[in-house]
Amino acid sequence: MRETIRPAARDAGVMMGRPEWEKLLKFRCTGCGNCCKETFICVTDTDVRRLADGLKRPLESFIRFAREGEFTFGKRHGWWIKFARRQGVMILRWKNRRCVFLDDADRCTAYAYRPLVCRSHPFEVTLTGEDTGGIEDIKLMKLTPCPHELDGNHTRREIGLLERLHWRESARYVDLVKRWNKRRTGRTPAAFLREVLAAGRVDDTPRRTNAT
Repeated sequence: MRETIRPAARDAGVMMGRPEWEKLLKFRCTGCGNCCKETFICVTDTDVRRLADGLKRPLESFIRFAREGEFTFGKRHGWWIKFARRQGVMILRWKNRRCVFLDDADRCTAYAYRPLVCRSHPFEVTLTGEDTGGIEDIKLMKLTPCPHELDGNHTRREIGLLERLHWRESARYVDLVKRWNKRRTGRTPAAFLREVLAAGRVDDTPRRTNAT
């Protein structure tokens, strides 16, 4: 439980006046590219439109729908999209078991337009509210080996803003998927991608963030 704190850790936190997790704000990516290799990057409709608009690429060139056997999501997870004969989760394509946007030098070719989940990686953030409030805790995800350094410079505001934005965009995306899943006809992957583009014309408003 989060309420259970070892006395030594609690005393250290009081003495320093800062939570233990704050040291992770100095995380710096060393550019190994491990998190972009053999990992599924789930994306929202907003992520997809940002990539398509920024890179001027058709959605089909970088999006695919992972099947049930590829994923550990529960059957009732809100990101499952129902098609006529199967269901899938919208993810970034791979090329040679790497993200389609990762080049031979392990650099992201879509960095300026990358999905929010990529922007916030590897921080696993707990807020005081689901999509509101401040940061309660931060951990580093352990999906892949991550030879990072601790000489970076992130801020609470930056990380908290990204997490709240991710919650809100994900919630809007789940609502879009729910509406789609109620359809009786025309449920094809190509039609869903058209729905993603159409949702942008209705829902998107300019959103500014200094988070990187």
